[in-house]
Amino acid sequence: MPVLTLINKVKSTRYEIIYPEEGYDPWDAESYLAAITMRPASEENLNGGVRLNLDLRMAASYSWRDWYIGVTAQGHRFRSSNDNITLKQTDWTIKTFIGMRL
Repeated sequence: MPVLTLINKVKSTRYEIIYPEEGYDPWDAESYLAAITMRPASEENLNGGVRLNLDLRMAASYSWRDWYIGVTAQGHRFRSSNDNITLKQTDWTIKTFIGMRL
């Protein structure tokens, strides 16, 4: 099933890592790591434009006597781009099942 994505926004935040000043023993990993902090440095909102993405769904099942077995699969393909950043993501989920009628 083709999917037309009209709103394709990505919000990204860049963080700055602040290392502890003197007074901490770098060999005492627990206290040194606890003293490291982060703070937001900049924030950016990107618009990837209108894209044609793809959603797939498939299923198959088989039954005999009182038993049945099946599989379902679902996939998503998502694309986005802005300036020199390109995102291509493919995500699949596959589930199987087996059962008996009572």
